[in-house]
Amino acid sequence: RDLLMEGHWVFKTSSDKNAKVAVLGVFFDLGENDEPSLKPIVDRINDKPLGVGEHVNILMSAGKQIFKKVKTVYSYIGSLTTPPCTEGIRWFVSRDVLSISPSQFKSF
Repeated sequence: RDLLMEGHWVFKTSSDKNAKVAVLGVFFDLGENDEPSLKPIVDRINDKPLGVGEHVNILMSAGKQIFKKVKTVYSYIGSLTTPPCTEGIRWFVSRDVLSISPSQFKSF
């Protein structure tokens, strides 16, 4: 199975320097249909392309769709993948691979 893209959902308990952080990583392959849970992100990207280091904030209710599709995860303590590469981050990586449409992939 060829993997096409990996998405990271980053969660913080608060905005202060002592915030606890967890990341959910989900792999995607190419399918025929849109992934509905990605619609808020794709809409934002299509409206205004993101600059380097920019993030998209979405409502948790939009993310619930993707969480329902993730059945099995692997977990480990790692670091953020972008500067400042903070260590001690709890990672959850989905074993389940989801699909996105060609148009969604083009947006990303």
